[in-house]
Amino acid sequence: MPLAPSFAVMLRTEDNVRIDAAHTPSRGAADLGIVLAHGFTGSLRERPTRRITHVLSGFGGVVSFDFRGHGRSGGESTVGDLEILDMDAAVRHARALGYARVAVVGFSMGGAVAVRYAG
Repeated sequence: MPLAPSFAVMLRTEDNVRIDAAHTPSRGAADLGIVLAHGFTGSLRERPTRRITHVLSGFGGVVSFDFRGHGRSGGESTVGDLEILDMDAAVRHARALGYARVAVVGFSMGGAVAVRYAG
């Protein structure tokens, strides 16, 4: 089964770190944006992350991104500390795309950052 198409975008965090991201349009609810955060040493381009993005796009549009120091993003990893700024940049992008509702999800380090961001 082919994966849903995604469109590359470059984001900037509040502390001016370049974040590599992608938008996968919704195949489901048009008003729901889902921000997907990978785990430590992961990337939005890895096959498992692309598969998760594809599945989630059945429920809403997905903004996936590489945390600082991962994949094609700039900066250095802080293992979950300043990565909350990376998540914020992705959420702001989802809102700029017009999603009225935005959910944050992640696994491993990305899950920890999502919980901190939601708090």
